[in-house]
Amino acid sequence: MKNIKNIILLLILSVCSSFLVVCCKSKSEKDFQKIQNYFEKKHNHKMNSSVNKLVVISECKGCGTCDDRFAQTALKYLADSSVFLITSKGNVVDIQPFIDQMDNCFFDWQLDLSKFPEFYSSRVFYFKDNKIDTVIVINSNEIIQQLEYFRLDK
Repeated sequence: MKNIKNIILLLILSVCSSFLVVCCKSKSEKDFQKIQNYFEKKHNHKMNSSVNKLVVISECKGCGTCDDRFAQTALKYLADSSVFLITSKGNVVDIQPFIDQMDNCFFDWQLDLSKFPEFYSSRVFYFKDNKIDTVIVINSNEIIQQLEYFRLDK
């Protein structure tokens, strides 16, 4: 009887863990699709499989100095396969270098954050296999560690 209970418990745990993996995977795919649709509709830009990062430069949350430092760090990577979304109006962050580099930089100063909370603050989305692999949100409490990880040369 005890073995049957253990087997049933093991089956239940297996089903639950499989369900969690599938849910997480599909959310990553759904979020990636949402980002793709945004760029196609708003900017007439197709995010193809060669794009491995989306860098969001914002002034929406918290530390303006952090956002500016993040933007200055990100400038080094304008020529790689990253796409940049600039929602900052340039009040705190110097966005002129991004304006000068229009090929992979897109601007949205009217962004409806209630529809796209993914773009609320400065962050980097790393893509892999048409899914979001990693998201790094820039915040003032961990800025040094985040900028070191963010190095974008991965």
